[in-house]
Amino acid sequence: MTGKMLLLSSFASIQRTLLCSHSRSIVVRASNDVTVRKIAGSTSTNNTASMITTTTTTTTGSGAGAGRNLTFVASQGITMNRMMQSSSSFSSSSSCSSSSSSSSSSSLPSTPLALSSSSNNNYKNKFVHFSHDPVTRIGIMTLHSPTTTHNPLTMEMGIEFRKTVQDINTLLLNNELNMNTIILHGANSTFSAGGDIHWLLDLGKNSVHSNSDLMYDFYQSFLCVRKLQVPVICAIDGYAIGAGACLAIATDIRVMSKKAKIGFNFVKLGIHSGMGGSHFLPIAVGEAKAMEILLMGKVLTGEEAERMGLIQVLVDEGEGEGQGQGQGEADGEGVGVGVGEGKSVVLEEAKRVAARIGRMNPLAVRSMVQTMRSREDSMGMGLDHALRREAHAQAICYARNDWGEGLTAVMEKRQPSFDDYQNNDWL
Repeated sequence: MTGKMLLLSSFASIQRTLLCSHSRSIVVRASNDVTVRKIAGSTSTNNTASMITTTTTTTTGSGAGAGRNLTFVASQGITMNRMMQSSSSFSSSSSCSSSSSSSSSSSLPSTPLALSSSSNNNYKNKFVHFSHDPVTRIGIMTLHSPTTTHNPLTMEMGIEFRKTVQDINTLLLNNELNMNTIILHGANSTFSAGGDIHWLLDLGKNSVHSNSDLMYDFYQSFLCVRKLQVPVICAIDGYAIGAGACLAIATDIRVMSKKAKIGFNFVKLGIHSGMGGSHFLPIAVGEAKAMEILLMGKVLTGEEAERMGLIQVLVDEGEGEGQGQGQGEADGEGVGVGVGEGKSVVLEEAKRVAARIGRMNPLAVRSMVQTMRSREDSMGMGLDHALRREAHAQAICYARNDWGEGLTAVMEKRQPSFDDYQNNDWL
């Protein structure tokens, strides 16, 4: 008897429809002369799909009664009336058991994602949230600071960000996650208003070579977003400033509100640009315009960014009702405080863009995005060389006697007063 025949026979022998108000484990008996391998499938009720995961375990006993257990895990409120081949998804950890024999059911397989899971494929860590809709096949990564509203890019967030990207790629490679696009955005109606001021100030205590290595690794912890196998769409609400702006332009498509701001104000802080800004900005807007933006530390509106080619989609927040609006101020350092509640018009537009991409051939899309990223990474002196250069240049800036003046001026809401180039014993 084949595994498929066994599966159909097992369902026929149940002779009933199983409905559970909570996630449940259903154990189906199989004969001991059949090896049942992992089967992945999905069930549906009222045209609403829900993913299930299967696994096998050996039961105890001897003779004709011994065999294997085929365990099905159904999501909440699902009628198990049919099986169809599909990619497996993340299973719930809670269960209620129903068995056709006295043998005990096996424990559920652990999810490959090193993320704390809740329900409906939502995963929330401290700094990075991830959710996936198996129907639209759109994933969403959210930058979330538990203590501030402007989502600063910190070392701790970078660790979680890198791990999340690695785990998503693992699931994609193993065909355990059916996802065509992913959207990156920030919580609290703000994408990210740059690095954490207090952490940046403390970098002045380190040696140049230590900071150079530290910053290079810091860049990589976020720019690994370019290693995701699917297109990454950045939804820019509120403010994307400094390192936040650099992370935004490292994505494949940018969707931005007219009222949002994106800025590269590094020189106002007394620092060289980082996070690949000096590499990606000239690619997006051209060498001449990039030079102007970087040397003047400009902060751009959504409309200015679209005219320059820095973003692809501009959204008018007035098009929707009851929408959250990013508000705040970004002067020297560009720390924006996002306020407002409700559905983000920018995020909804990003979903529409993702849906359009999702209707294309998935293999063609994935290969195309890899081709375009490879081209961008090789332009100029190359992305890795640019990151090394930026890390070292920033490390030298941290070693100046007047390091911190720009950050302090931001907090005190005044213009900075930097030392002359020669008035430092920083070399």
